[in-house]
Amino acid sequence: SQGVITISLRPLYNFFGTAASYLLSLLPVGVAITIIRKGGRMSRAILLPTLSSISLKSPSVVSYRLFRLISYAKLLHFDELNFSDRISFILELASSDLWRRYLPLSELDFLLAQLKMNHGRNALIRALWHVNHTPFDQIEAKSALSSLIRSIGEDLSDREISLFMSLVEEHAPELLFSLRNLDVKTTHRKIFYEGARILRNQGWYEEAFSVISLVEDREDVEFGIALKTLIESELCFYKDGMLWPPAPTVSYIPKPDSILFLLEDALPWKRTGYTVRSQHLLSALQQQGTLVTPVVRPGLKTADIAIDFRHSTSSLFYHATNESLDTNFRKIPLHAFFAAYLEGTMSIALEKRPHVIHAVSNFKQAVVADRLSALLNIPWVYELRGLWEESQVTLGTIVKSSDRFRFFREQENLALIRANAVVTLSVAMKGHLVDRGISPDKIFVVPNGIPTTFVQTVQHLKPRHTSSLFRVGYFGSLNSYENLDTLVQALQFLPEYICLRIIGDGREKSNLAKLTKELELESRIEILPPVAAESLPDLVGDINAFVLLRKEDIVTELVPPMKLLEMLAFRKSLILSRRTVFQEMVPSGSDVMWIDNIDPVSVAAGIQNIFDKHSSIPEIDSTSRAPNIPTWDEIAQLYHPVWRYAHESFANAEHTLHLPDTKRRPG
Repeated sequence: SQGVITISLRPLYNFFGTAASYLLSLLPVGVAITIIRKGGRMSRAILLPTLSSISLKSPSVVSYRLFRLISYAKLLHFDELNFSDRISFILELASSDLWRRYLPLSELDFLLAQLKMNHGRNALIRALWHVNHTPFDQIEAKSALSSLIRSIGEDLSDREISLFMSLVEEHAPELLFSLRNLDVKTTHRKIFYEGARILRNQGWYEEAFSVISLVEDREDVEFGIALKTLIESELCFYKDGMLWPPAPTVSYIPKPDSILFLLEDALPWKRTGYTVRSQHLLSALQQQGTLVTPVVRPGLKTADIAIDFRHSTSSLFYHATNESLDTNFRKIPLHAFFAAYLEGTMSIALEKRPHVIHAVSNFKQAVVADRLSALLNIPWVYELRGLWEESQVTLGTIVKSSDRFRFFREQENLALIRANAVVTLSVAMKGHLVDRGISPDKIFVVPNGIPTTFVQTVQHLKPRHTSSLFRVGYFGSLNSYENLDTLVQALQFLPEYICLRIIGDGREKSNLAKLTKELELESRIEILPPVAAESLPDLVGDINAFVLLRKEDIVTELVPPMKLLEMLAFRKSLILSRRTVFQEMVPSGSDVMWIDNIDPVSVAAGIQNIFDKHSSIPEIDSTSRAPNIPTWDEIAQLYHPVWRYAHESFANAEHTLHLPDTKRRPG
């Protein structure tokens, strides 16, 4: 047999393509594009391999001139890309960092003229250009979006509409309130669907209902009908309350030591301060002889765990009420959600026979607990662990003037009033509830604690100061209200031997990494993934001081963070913002530096002061400054007086079940 030698010309094409592209990039853009067009098949055969190898995701491989040339050439090769593909590419290009860096407005106009697109697409692309450029163009971006929202028609694709509405949501949300003034006959129907969806997400239920109702007589898609049903259900519930169906009479004899807990979330599905508190308290109560039955809201499940009607964690069983519903309750009509919640909880209650229903925030658990209390003739307790509506404002999800804030606050107040007893986490939170009109006699403070095993581990923790570095540390969620960006900026005003270790995850993680790189502090700042509390000692043994610099806000002033107790347990120095609840939690005599002004210079001065006190970085005595932090076993015992009070209050109260006779329709 004879061998066959095959020679591939692809490497040669790639070499000449790269070389030719680079040489063409040195020419004026118009001249280069003319050469490409005149070159016909030969130019395309040489250049296309280079064009296809350039990725918008990795712009560092090309110079800006080469990038612009390749962009134009790829867009203007009419034989290689149809109109739809060119539009798709330019939208990708307009959304990329490359456009922001390399494409001036004059060349954008030239490019749009070459593509000969309609007014709507030109306006969309110009809006993208303004959005992706410097912050000084935000006014122009809003102007472009405002002009486009008044003229956008049916000629844009669904993808372009989604892109446009995402720009409106981020950069000009006030334009959403002008949707009801658009001409329904000439405006793309997805504008109304997307607008209603965004308005609902931002908590503007009534405006969302008005917008979605504009297209009800048109050729609706399934998404639009489902969205309208959700919004209508929410408005009916928040305005008129839950209309429960007639309930059958049940024979019920409660067990004296049985408590049924209703929970928003739980381990193992979600790990937060809320779920960790539940796990520790319920476990402690169970070990002390209380029959606890934790029940989670409908739909709570994960892709990895097929839940039937119970799932265990550390011998504690969490009962699921309805696994068939969506995990996100906002995808379920509220009346259907509450009906499923009550049905599942009632069957569990009839089996376990609790003598108290203990609902843990938010108000969804309270709605079901209030109904169960009436049906079973037993008291119920509401445990408010946070200010949910205020937290959404703090995170920027909604504003205080929104329907959601008003509706949530009304529902929370109703739960606090109707409950036979109320539990909250701090003296500061109790004072806030009293200011909202809740009787102080029915409010009990049951604070956070720490595990007994955690205390034992920390007591035997030996310091590991293996270098002359002074380490400042933070662990927990990486959210904007933690002021971690200010902490990173403060490091640039401190000596190089002062370093920072951040342990956690959250929406600010990428921003912190970017800021660290911009300030060239990579060698002094570590950002590590989150770990469970029991693993923290391995990561903080060489940390000299912990930092917690929460912004001034009603949530941060009142709601106690569990991580501050854990920081106190490590017996390290503390650098804290002067929040009301922090001062309530920190024992007198603790080594703490209070920061009044949260700015980089003030924070740096506070860290420097702590360092000066530790000038020799002394060994820490394992028994020194050991604060008296209660364990979960001790905290759990505080629940029993709450339940006794609830029974006394229930026995002394007159209970009538009120169901509205009519149902007001929204809109």
